Amino acid sequence: MKIPCILALIAALTSSVLSSASVTSVTYDEVNFETDGGFYPKPEVVIGTESWVVPVGEYIVSATLSGIWGSTSLLVDSTAHAQLFFDGMLVSDTMTLTPDPYWNVVPWSYTFSDFSSLVDGSGKLSFVMTSQTWVRLSETTLAITTAGEKQPTVPDADATSLLLGGSMLALAAFTRRFKRA
Repeated sequence: MKIPCILALIAALTSSVLSSASVTSVTYDEVNFETDGGFYPKPEVVIGTESWVVPVGEYIVSATLSGIWGSTSLLVDSTAHAQLFFDGMLVSDTMTLTPDPYWNVVPWSYTFSDFSSLVDGSGKLSFVMTSQTWVRLSETTLAITTAGEKQPTVPDADATSLLLGGSMLALAAFTRRFKRA
């Protein structure tokens, strides 16, 4: 009878944490860039630097950057090969996508596994053109999901031992109580 109460309490606490999640979206301008030919790769071209705010008392739980190679508001066609960087980190490379964006319109996305480049509240998006003619890239969207009131931490060994020991004593007392009944 007490176990369902404990499960209900855990479910309530979990849902209250999940319900406090929020999503912040930042949009970078589209790219419709033509080169004059010559040698490749070309020097880095900065698309823009955008800023965002993580709500006070929350932490980042997920983040995704996404767009469409070969598509702009002016033309939906294809793109030259290019590498896309977020704060210097490679997030998309047209040479690794299927189908090849050189001949097709191709959606792409990058899911962050490390949020260290996001905690400062700003990010530079840039590209390096690696083949001829035009780089076409739709608006690129960064979606950052935040949650909670404090960042979860890994407890140290002493705290874990204390919690485990206390739980074992409580379980033993609980079990002993039902054996007597």
